[in-house]
Order: sequence, then C-alpha cells, then structure tokens
Amino acid sequence: MKTFTIVTVQYNCSIPDQKLNIEIGLRYVKEARELGADIVLFPECWITAYAFPDIVETELPENEIECHPEFKAWYAAAIDDNSTTLRA
Repeated sequence: MKTFTIVTVQYNCSIPDQKLNIEIGLRYVKEARELGADIVLFPECWITAYAFPDIVETELPENEIECHPEFKAWYAAAIDDNSTTLRA
C-alpha cells in the first residue's frame, strides 16, 4: 500500500492579488516538496484572499447579484482549470 505525505498550509493572505498569492503558494509547494510532501493542501479561497465583492453581502436575490457589474468583474477574474496561471 502506498503511503502519502500530506502537508497543509495555513497562509493568512490578506491582499487580493492573485499573481502574488500564487507566487507565495508556489514557494510553499516547493518547500513542502523538499520536505517530502506528495500532496499540499491550501485553505479555500486563499488565492483571492477571501475578497468577495461587496454586492455578495447584500440581501439582493441571487440572479441580481450575478448580473451586477461588480460581481461579473470578480467572477471573470476567477481562476479555473483553463487559467494560464495554473499551467506548468
């Protein structure tokens, strides 16, 4: 049976700068790899510093939030499987 070494990262990112946070995250991955990690786990939303648009905190219906320009801009900047920042 294969044994995996898993490292968890508790990184308190407070700046919603995706590029900077990815660079910092990659440093943690490199350090974890040097320590023998097979898998590195990060907290949810660490790349965006939990910086959701203010419109999300309103009592508006979901469809109005999703159509709001502030939310659309935030959503468009989100990283997905096709993001160049995630490609090796």
